[in-house]
Amino acid sequence: MRALVTGAGGFLGGHLVAELARRGHEVVALVRPGAAAAVPAGVELRRGDVTDPASLDFRGVDWVFHCAAAMATRRSERARLYAVNHQGTVNVLEECLKRGVERLVHVSSVVAVGGSAEAGRVFAEDAAFPAASGALANIDSKRRGEAAVLDAVARRGLRASVANPSLIYGARDALKAARAGNVAVARGKAPFYTAGGVNVVAVEDVVRGLIKIAEAGRIGERYILCGENLSVRSLLGLIAAAAGRRAPRFLLPGGLLRAAGRICDWLRLDGPLNAESAAIATMHFWCDGGKARQELGLVATPAAEAVARSVGWMRAEGMV
Repeated sequence: MRALVTGAGGFLGGHLVAELARRGHEVVALVRPGAAAAVPAGVELRRGDVTDPASLDFRGVDWVFHCAAAMATRRSERARLYAVNHQGTVNVLEECLKRGVERLVHVSSVVAVGGSAEAGRVFAEDAAFPAASGALANIDSKRRGEAAVLDAVARRGLRASVANPSLIYGARDALKAARAGNVAVARGKAPFYTAGGVNVVAVEDVVRGLIKIAEAGRIGERYILCGENLSVRSLLGLIAAAAGRRAPRFLLPGGLLRAAGRICDWLRLDGPLNAESAAIATMHFWCDGGKARQELGLVATPAAEAVARSVGWMRAEGMV
C-alpha cells in the first residue's frame, strides 16, 4: 500500500512512518513547510500544511493517516486549536474524497471520548460525553474534528475510521512541549502532583493499532487505543523510578489549582496556567480498550515499560 502520514514530523507520526516503511509499504511523509524533517531512506517527503488546503496533495495514495494535531496551553494559542484540529481535519477529508483515497484513519484522542472530574469512571467508545468537557477548547476542537470525519462517512461515503489514543509514551515523547513536566520529574525537580488520572499507552501499541485499523477496522467506527489507567501520582512515580529519582510527594489541591487558573484568566495572563489547563490537569481520562482488543487483537504494553522507554531516550539524549 502507498500510505501518507500527516504530522509526520511529530512524535507519533514519526514512529508511524518508520513502522510503515519497515513493513514494506510505500510511505509519503507530509511535513509542514519550513519544519525540520528527517525521514527514513525510501520515504517520500512532501511539504504541506493541513490548515492550507491548496498545499495538500494526496494523489496516488491508498491510505491516509491523519496524525497532525495541535494542543494549546496558552489562551493565545486556542484559535490554532480549531484551525488545526477541526478545519485542518475538514481539509484532509476533503482531499481524501477528491482523490478517492481508499482509507482514512483519523487520529483523534481519548479526551474526545470523555473525562471525569472524579476517579472511577471508565469511558468506552459509546459512552455519553460529559457536557462540561465540551467547554474546554483542547477537547472540543478534537471532538469537532472527528465529528466532521464521521459525518462525511455517513453522508458522503468517506471510507474512514477514528482512532482515540490515550496518553502516549515512548522514545522522543519528551520533545513535545506538553511533556516538560515529565522531564522535570525525571530530573527530580518536581515536588508536586495533581489529583487527576490518565491512561498510558506505548507508542508502539498505538502505531500497531493504527495500521490494524487501516487493514481491518470497520468504516465509521471509533477505536480507543489505550493501556493502563493510572492516577497522575502513579504515573509520575513510574517516571521517577525509571530515572532513579524521588517521586513527587506533595498533592497540589485541585480546588487551589482551579482557582489559580481562574485568577490567571481574570487577569488575562497568557501563561500555561489558566482555567482550562487547571481543569484538564485535575480530570480523570480513564478508558477501556476492549473493542480494540476484541476486533483488532491489540495487546497493551505495561505502562512501566512505555515510561521506561521514554526516560531511557531522555537519558540517551542527555536530558536527564
